[in-house]
Amino acid sequence: MKPLSFALLTIMALIGLPNSTLAQSGDDPMALQRCIWSCLSAFPPATNPKYHACVDRQCNGMEEAPARPIQRGQRGDWSIYKLSKEEPPYLDGYAANTQSSNGKLRLSYVCGKNGNSYLSMAGTRVDALSLAVGASKQVTFSFDRTQGMRLDFGEYEGALISGTLSSGSRLLAQLQRANRLNVRFDSHFETFSLKGSSWALTIALDYCR
Repeated sequence: MKPLSFALLTIMALIGLPNSTLAQSGDDPMALQRCIWSCLSAFPPATNPKYHACVDRQCNGMEEAPARPIQRGQRGDWSIYKLSKEEPPYLDGYAANTQSSNGKLRLSYVCGKNGNSYLSMAGTRVDALSLAVGASKQVTFSFDRTQGMRLDFGEYEGALISGTLSSGSRLLAQLQRANRLNVRFDSHFETFSLKGSSWALTIALDYCR
C-alpha cells in the first residue's frame, strides 16, 4: 500500500481536531495551519497521541484574527456602507441608507467612532425647498401611525443634517423597531419602509459605540 500523501494527512488531521481549535483560525487560518503541519511532521500519523498533544500544547493558544468590518451590504430596503476617514464625511464609521417609496427623498444614519452621529436627508424633495445656506428646518417623524416626534435639521451642502443623536435615542430605537416611517416637512410627506433597518442600524451602532 502506498503511503498517504502529505495533503491527505493534513485533511485527516484537521478532521480529527476539536471544533474549538478550528474556530480559532478566524479569517486568516494560515498561522494555525502551519502549526498543525509542524506537529504532524514531527509526530506522524494523525492518529498519533503525540501529534494531538503537540496541537493542544502549541496551537490551541493562538488568538483568533479579528473579523474584518463589512464594507457594504443590503437587506430589505436598507443598505450599509463602511466610511473612511480619507473621504467625506471623513469618519471611521458607517452610513445606513434607504430612500422613500417614490425615490424623492434619501435618508441616511451616519455615525463615526469619534462620537459623530446624525441623520441626513437629500434628494429632489429637499432640493425643492430651495433653502438658504445654513437654514434650519423642522421635520416630523411618525412611525406606524403613532404620534410624531419633531427634530430640527440644518441645511448643509444641499442636504438636511440633524444634530448629534445619542445611540440610545428614542428616534433610533423606533427606526429599528417599527415597520414604516412617515417624514413630514411643510406640507410634504414621504413614506419609508423600515424592512432591514434593524440589521443596518445594528451594524452601524455596534461599530461606532
